[in-house]
Amino acid sequence: PSILDCNQIQAFLNARGVVLSCDRIAKVHYGRTPFYFEAINCDLKQVKEQLEPLQLHLGLSEAPTAEIEQGKVKLVAQLSQESAPVTKTELKLVDAPLSRLEAAINDSIHLRVVAPSGSGKTVLLGNLINYLANTLQLDYVLSDPKVTDPENWGNLKPTYYSAECLVHFFSLTETALVRIDEAARWAKAGKGQPSFEPQFHILDELEFLYGLSEISGVKDFNPKMFKINAKTMLKVGREHKLKLLFVTQSPLPSDLNLRRNDFENCSSIFLGSAISEALNQTHDEGLLRDVPNELIAKLKAEYRARLSRDDKWIYLFFNPVKPHDVFFGRCPSPGHYAMLAANSEEAQNQGGGSPAVAVGKSAESQPQPANADIGTEPTPLADIGRSLADDGLSALLAAGTHCPDCGT
Repeated sequence: PSILDCNQIQAFLNARGVVLSCDRIAKVHYGRTPFYFEAINCDLKQVKEQLEPLQLHLGLSEAPTAEIEQGKVKLVAQLSQESAPVTKTELKLVDAPLSRLEAAINDSIHLRVVAPSGSGKTVLLGNLINYLANTLQLDYVLSDPKVTDPENWGNLKPTYYSAECLVHFFSLTETALVRIDEAARWAKAGKGQPSFEPQFHILDELEFLYGLSEISGVKDFNPKMFKINAKTMLKVGREHKLKLLFVTQSPLPSDLNLRRNDFENCSSIFLGSAISEALNQTHDEGLLRDVPNELIAKLKAEYRARLSRDDKWIYLFFNPVKPHDVFFGRCPSPGHYAMLAANSEEAQNQGGGSPAVAVGKSAESQPQPANADIGTEPTPLADIGRSLADDGLSALLAAGTHCPDCGT
């Protein structure tokens, strides 16, 4: 076995406070590799508590075992495809149809895509944007703080980019507050619900945006205000007609200085390694805390089976309002909904009907997100955003956020 396997196990455990140092790797037997570790700052109980998360992280068909042997922690994991002569019943895997995903999306107040790099986030995000924009019959407002040149972003060009996104984020809260207050006044007066103009906003790279708030140097754009503003936006209900799609790399709300309850109005779609992290975050602050233990066990078994057959492009959907309805599915193919929209528009044009809504419009055609409801002039994004980009974004890039492939 490669020493890389040992390093990967050690790094995973160390990151969770189980500090070990690899001593040696023994001979493989029926595909099972014994690793011997020197315990630095842990005991056997702590190691055993991490075996199931380690199994999901490595995509193993069986859980590793751990015991003490000759004063060392002996961890045995089946890393190769060569298996012991044991017959097992294969778990039948069924992908949820796209109609189920669409129904779950429609039933969600807000959405969050949780995906590390290389897990298919861009493809899924493009599909979600096209689906929601056409379903809601709306243009979208997309902000991506990591983008420095929107012309090279792709088909879905951001409305706001670089440090402009920080200004957009904070100004968007004004819209949320105005709508919340107005809805409350109408309800108190017994007038029902006001008729708001629907808006659809996508906030990409939320952790990066939080990092910008830490170094912006602008008094009102600090991490404390970021937390307050994020909590406010997440409280916006369906009646406020403000659809939000957040994109993060980590499933942990604490990475954004938030709590699990802050996401009670937000469904999450997990991709890649975020799936295993979510399935193991069942403690008090874990997003899946309210999911029944039996369902968690079933989902873990299904995820292991999918990993064993190299099923990469899958998602896990979770709506906090429906903790009994967590499900796996296969991500739509690239451009799926854009193609459907194009075909629909072509058919309607040929039939003389109204064309479908065109998504992916330029930034100039997008609605101003924040101040339209309060009758004031939009925030001068160019002045504030560009100065932040020169200082804050440059500082982040200098800290080591360059792309390892192209250097940007």
